Amino acid sequence: VRSAWRTGNALLPPQYAFALAALIAAGAVWLCLMAVLQSPWFGIQLDRDPQRVGIVQAVDQTAAATGLAPGDRVTAFAAPDGEPVPLEPLSLVSDLDHAGGFTERAALLAHLARLYEATRHSTARVTLDDGRELTLERTRRALTELPAGVWVLVAGIIPFLVGAGVWSYRDGHVATRLLLLAGASFMLIALSNLLYAYRQPTIDPQLLQYAVHANRLGTFLFFFSYVALFWSYPFRLGSIYVVHALLAIAALLFVNEITQTIEWPGDPFAFPVVISLPFCLAFIAMQWWLSRERPVERAVLQWFALSMMVGMILVTGLYFLPGLLGAEPVLALELAFAVGVISYLGLMLAVVRYRLFQLDLWWLSAWMWLLGGSAIVALDLLIAHLLNIASTYVIVASIFIVGWLYFPVRQWLWRRLFWRGQSPMEWVPAELFEAIVAARDAGSLRATWASLLQRMFHPLQLAWSADGIESPYTGEEGLTLHVPDLVGDGTMKLSCRNAGRRLFSPDDARLVASLLQMIRPALQGRQSREAARRIERERIMRDLHDDVAARLLTLTRRLTNPADAASVQAALDALRETIYRLHRPEGSNLKTALADWRFEFAERLDSHHIEFAWDLPDELGDIKLDANSLANLGQILREAVSNAIRHAAPGQVTVTARRRPERLCLAVIHDGARTHPDHWQAGTGIANIRYRVRQLGGEVCWRMHDGQCECQWWFPVDTGHPGGQTATGHSSEGSTTHGD
Repeated sequence: VRSAWRTGNALLPPQYAFALAALIAAGAVWLCLMAVLQSPWFGIQLDRDPQRVGIVQAVDQTAAATGLAPGDRVTAFAAPDGEPVPLEPLSLVSDLDHAGGFTERAALLAHLARLYEATRHSTARVTLDDGRELTLERTRRALTELPAGVWVLVAGIIPFLVGAGVWSYRDGHVATRLLLLAGASFMLIALSNLLYAYRQPTIDPQLLQYAVHANRLGTFLFFFSYVALFWSYPFRLGSIYVVHALLAIAALLFVNEITQTIEWPGDPFAFPVVISLPFCLAFIAMQWWLSRERPVERAVLQWFALSMMVGMILVTGLYFLPGLLGAEPVLALELAFAVGVISYLGLMLAVVRYRLFQLDLWWLSAWMWLLGGSAIVALDLLIAHLLNIASTYVIVASIFIVGWLYFPVRQWLWRRLFWRGQSPMEWVPAELFEAIVAARDAGSLRATWASLLQRMFHPLQLAWSADGIESPYTGEEGLTLHVPDLVGDGTMKLSCRNAGRRLFSPDDARLVASLLQMIRPALQGRQSREAARRIERERIMRDLHDDVAARLLTLTRRLTNPADAASVQAALDALRETIYRLHRPEGSNLKTALADWRFEFAERLDSHHIEFAWDLPDELGDIKLDANSLANLGQILREAVSNAIRHAAPGQVTVTARRRPERLCLAVIHDGARTHPDHWQAGTGIANIRYRVRQLGGEVCWRMHDGQCECQWWFPVDTGHPGGQTATGHSSEGSTTHGD
């Protein structure tokens, strides 16, 4: 359904194409403003009145010297030696879109041509409704004397820049070309209106005729390219020839405007525009139905249709439809254009939010570049206008203000609004290399990789699966990113980038692929070292099992002294545990070890006629211990039980364990203690316990309470493996021993 996008266009790089579009827009605005400023101007601003007069709103000093004042009512203009040309109801109307049928429009244009002949000289006579006749001198209109509505129409270049920005980066799809055509048509409508909307009282008839024709062509192309756009995006509803047919209809409507062959019912200009709206809504409904099982396309369509159609519906219903019905437009000309510009600004937000047309960060950087350059030019013009100084000093002042004020402020705004810290390529590789070197096992390396992905993309969810992939890729139209695991054949699935505020892009997948490519040699080196360690462990394990263990087993059968046989059996058990640790270096669940230790301690204490209590909750079974931690924990328990038997002659020994937030607490409690732990002289057994607790990264203490002695220790438990808890030890030589 979705065609492959082609980056850039065939003739120019995207940045240059976008810059060329900006230059075209700036040049068109400049030409139109120059044409407006060179039209007849006598230092007065007139407002339309339906009673065939122009109400004076403001006058300059030259016009005021003739006795003209705000509030006066002008009824006619005349050349110095010509007949007065009376004002008509539509003489000063800013909007020629609702001038009536072809006959009425031709009459209005002829009347405006007569007004131009009366005002094109260096002076003109004006007739007031009180009978006075005043002679006004024609002056050059200043840019600051243009009304605010002019700048609303100048903002009509924004849709063109939006369309050009999309097209310059993604010109390989009919939708982007239609968006460019719609934006260019909108600019054509706005600038053609600019030429005659603020005439005082008129402009060159030939230029006016061209402007009216340009306005008609732009309007038809704009509305019918809109219809074609929703035929093509986000799904193509059918044949491309439908798009060609719609644009051909727009061209035929323009030809009809020129030839005046068919006069449509009501307003011949508004009728085709109003008729296009139902087709647009019908195509949107078809797109909505096609996206019923595609949530991403549905979200794109919602925002795209909302941003584009709200303006179209308002302008059609409140501006063109009243004209078709013979009524005054509800929406003023400037407000109609403002609604259209705002619609395109909504489209700009959709490009960032939903990654329309796969633009994302390219779009942001292109606009920051364009707006930054425009801001510098605008600042230069503003300084020249406000300070009114020579051009040389303007350049010096501009350099000073831009360098010391504009750029620092812009950088501050960039950091506040858009900057997200260092690029991942600056800090991720170093942390990955460090993790690869320092990781004790595959689980800790996987946990580090998951943490880095979380910090890079801030997904709403990160899940691990056993299904392996070769390279990263985006899924579900950008909702998910699938990343290979650093160890094994697993996959990390990240969902909803930046907590759902953005979609994943192909650039994100390429970034992860680049990181994996950089660290692959380190991973291969780690795997080689692990393989060498595994081979050496297997060799040692075989030697211990086949030689040392066999000799100890033979020795236990030959010894007749039970104490000696028990000592040798204990050594054999320790050797078997060492062999098991070599065989299973990744460790196992605590549940398995607990069952073995419980049986071992019960048998041992029973031989000394000591009661044994085992108080460990079942919830500890989900903790996974690596081999070193498993061995250290077992030796701590054995040493604590041995110390109780050897030094206290207890009647009962109790082993307890409790799970605390992020740590595990265990204790061996017994009665029969003769002295307080503070008076003990630490021997080898206590030293061994402290050493092994430090290896676990924990702490240990001994204390007396209620006539019982308690050896208690605790160590951290982390989430280091998908699907379970991992307790991993580390050296902690600086740890201190104290009570809980």
